[in-house]
Amino acid sequence: MKNTSIIVLSLAIFASCNTEEKQESANKTEVKTSQTETCYQHTKDSSTIKLNVTINDNMVTGNLLYDYYQKDRSAGKIKGELKSDTLFANYTFVSEGVESEREVVFLKTANGWVEGYGEIDDKDGKVMFKDKSKITFDNNVVLRETTCQ
Repeated sequence: MKNTSIIVLSLAIFASCNTEEKQESANKTEVKTSQTETCYQHTKDSSTIKLNVTINDNMVTGNLLYDYYQKDRSAGKIKGELKSDTLFANYTFVSEGVESEREVVFLKTANGWVEGYGEIDDKDGKVMFKDKSKITFDNNVVLRETTCQ
């Protein structure tokens, strides 16, 4: 009888540990699936725009690079929020050794991300859109998914 009790108790402990491991494994999977990292690029002639984003739920972080032919290059970080199919983010970047900040917006389409443009205003050293409802998207410049480097 004692041996049977010990075996049943051992099996119960083993089953409990196994269930905890499965639950822990399931929780790890959820974290991985809620966060994705993807890279996008647009290249035309000798100009390149690169966008590398990590999306965790609706919060977005990443890197953005503008490297236009014969113009100042800017590179920096973005941090923002994805609202439906539109990314609104702050872009903190360095160009010619000077750090600046401006608001950027990208629309997610079937082909990739399209940057939005609109009238801007400088508020305390940060460039922001005057009226977000008047932002337009130029489908001539589409950042298409690419391999992250």
